[in-house]
Amino acid sequence: MGNTNVEMPVKLPSQGVTHLLFNIWKHELEDNLAKDSRFAVFLTGGVYSSWESYEENPDRISSPAGDDERSHLDARRAQLCTFLNIVANACDRSHCSAIMLHSTSLQWIFSKLQEEYNIQDMHFLNLFNLEYPPEISAFDFYNQYRKLVIACLKKKGDIIKWQSSKVLEADEELSPTFEDMILAVALTLFDTRLPGLIKDNDHFQIGENESLMDYKTDILNKVPILLTKTEANPAEFFCEKDQLAR
Repeated sequence: MGNTNVEMPVKLPSQGVTHLLFNIWKHELEDNLAKDSRFAVFLTGGVYSSWESYEENPDRISSPAGDDERSHLDARRAQLCTFLNIVANACDRSHCSAIMLHSTSLQWIFSKLQEEYNIQDMHFLNLFNLEYPPEISAFDFYNQYRKLVIACLKKKGDIIKWQSSKVLEADEELSPTFEDMILAVALTLFDTRLPGLIKDNDHFQIGENESLMDYKTDILNKVPILLTKTEANPAEFFCEKDQLAR
């Protein structure tokens, strides 16, 4: 079985949960649970991705699934109880009872939370509504934006209508160019002038076999300086290329 320790995302507050916060929380929770083989089976697509509510069946799981035999049921039921406790502990306490007693799948839990917080499903167009909140670091905002883009990636079995209704044979993944684009768009969300300042800087030249992501650390470190001194000469705020942090 997997590691007994599951890293928890930041606990959801009782109110004020936005699209951004909820989707970051959701994907961090799923990613962390997927690292433990005991709990991965209860995720969407897992062999135990659905179960019965406590009211319908206190055992929650009636029959074995996958390669399990009936003798494995007690262990699976205990693992599901632990799984639900982990999810409930990542939520505000007001939602714990519904998760522990009424839930029938992880998707049911997500849908219930979205209903409680009045959050609609994440759509790619929601990315255009994002704004950089100056109270968080440039690194944190970039990482949050990247996670939201990842949340919009297509999954195996999804139908791509504009490609003659092609059915994806595998989950979509980020390419190196896509990673460059995510960083470039994040810069425009900090300030629409930043990409131009970086592009026109004599010290910032992407050489052969290099990409924008090679300079990510140095760029994000200097975002606060550039935001407060955009009217000054930006060249002085960038170190020579061979000194850039990679």
